[in-house]
Amino acid sequence: MAPHMAIVDPELTLTLPRKTTLWTGLDALTHALEAYASTLSNLLSDLLALEAIKLVLESLGRAVNHGENIGAREDMAMASLLAGAAIQQVGLGLVHAMSHQVSGFYDTPHGLTNAKLLAPVFAFNLPDMPEDKRASLDSLSEMSFQEVLTEIDQRHGLTDEVITIRECDLEVMSKRARENVNVKTNPRHPEPSEIESLYRSTFTVV
Repeated sequence: MAPHMAIVDPELTLTLPRKTTLWTGLDALTHALEAYASTLSNLLSDLLALEAIKLVLESLGRAVNHGENIGAREDMAMASLLAGAAIQQVGLGLVHAMSHQVSGFYDTPHGLTNAKLLAPVFAFNLPDMPEDKRASLDSLSEMSFQEVLTEIDQRHGLTDEVITIRECDLEVMSKRARENVNVKTNPRHPEPSEIESLYRSTFTVV
């Protein structure tokens, strides 16, 4: 389903709790990054995705730490809008394919599961991303983009957020993630065993 019109009002997000601001902001970053890496990406989707990525990198910290900052809220609302427009045209990727299983099995917040998976899945995809796209992402900061993602995790305490999944669910979750529609536009096509390894390295398995 798609709406005929969407009214995006950043004032409605001013009282959003800190963690929800972080998780939804990183969901927007995931949308943008997966659209940019999509095998269906094109010039228009790349323009939308890159601008969304830039806005998140510039304003996520301010929105999280100073929720009353309307400028930061406006930037994040615009980033979410641009990234949403991009994925509507070119699809998503492995982060969402895996994240949907975790949230479906354990009712964990979608943004949080995306945030936990973003850095490890980006590292997994990186060898199969075009060189020019890797260079464009690396040019956004003095660090490599992989280091940027790791720094975001550390700065906002994402490494301390524990999501537990059951050993007995891993096989079916990995299989379903591999068959998920979002994998079709992922730059690297994973085997179920590779998805299982990503689950194990990202979440606590009991």
